[in-house]
Amino acid sequence: MLGLLPFFAYMGLFFFAPAVGVLIDAFKSNSGHFTLSNLHEATTGAYFHSFIASAKLSTISALIAAIIGLVLVVAIVSSPNRMLRRAVTAASGVLANTGGIPLAFAFIATLGNFGVVTKLLATMGYDPYSHGFTLYSLTGLIIVYQYFLIPLMVLVMLPAVEGLRREWSDAAANLGAKRRQFWLHVGLPLLMPPFLAGLLILFTDAFAAYATAAAISGGIIPLVPLQIGNLISGNVVANQAHLGDALGLEMVLLVVVVALVYAFTQRKTSRWLH
Repeated sequence: MLGLLPFFAYMGLFFFAPAVGVLIDAFKSNSGHFTLSNLHEATTGAYFHSFIASAKLSTISALIAAIIGLVLVVAIVSSPNRMLRRAVTAASGVLANTGGIPLAFAFIATLGNFGVVTKLLATMGYDPYSHGFTLYSLTGLIIVYQYFLIPLMVLVMLPAVEGLRREWSDAAANLGAKRRQFWLHVGLPLLMPPFLAGLLILFTDAFAAYATAAAISGGIIPLVPLQIGNLISGNVVANQAHLGDALGLEMVLLVVVVALVYAFTQRKTSRWLH
């Protein structure tokens, strides 16, 4: 317990104290009185559409990254090359924590209006911006988010896929099952709880991303983190910081629900991993 004191102090100072502050301020008016108007306004009008846009962006990004990440993990674990596995794991650890302004700049320089890849495709006779594509949209953000969501899914699913014992595959083969049948009736059902847990993590990570979305969209795309930033800084409407706290409270509640579902799925996973 003595060794855990620095951890608890850090969590209390930088997590619980701000969360409690957001909870209290979400029910305050500008004059300091109790009110429910902030929560009502945060769930109506433009702010409701922001939640819809953020949920759409997070869901699509998480689904794509989860499927691709699972396929990559199965391929990595099936490969006899241990150096490849170590290299992919190390790269995933770095890329999963890469984001913000540097990531946005890299994609703007690559897939922006005058990006390297955009110009290369244009010289080959196909200009993506002439066919409706733009990096500065929900579709563009979905592509950018894959850069850190896929590596994160690799890190989440790697222990689960490695936990699949070869004896189970051999036993299924001895009973006459083909490899497709093994994955359909044994492998995928066992991987479903950790896959859902990873999907929830990706959804939360994409939903809360701020710097990358702000740098790419410039505030054009109505996302909840961007709305909170605008309200707290007073860029749109002055003296609406408590409305930003209400939006933050709704995000906290969303994360709590996701965390509870994640804990449930992890408990199901631990039964067969051990």
